[in-house]
Amino acid sequence: PQVVIADEPTAHLDSELARELLGILQDLAADGRTILFATHDPLVMNHAMVDRRFDLRDGRLAGEGG
Repeated sequence: PQVVIADEPTAHLDSELARELLGILQDLAADGRTILFATHDPLVMNHAMVDRRFDLRDGRLAGEGG
């Protein structure tokens, strides 16, 4: 698919499997696919593949970063 949407993709994974999944998603992004996910996991939020970030609080946009 050209767009991958993931809701809390690392929520029930240990850190090793989470890193493996993020590597797969990073490879997909490098191939030109768009990866969109919702997360509370700092490992995901701070991953090298994240090139744009939107923060939500109480259902509203609270910040944007790149």
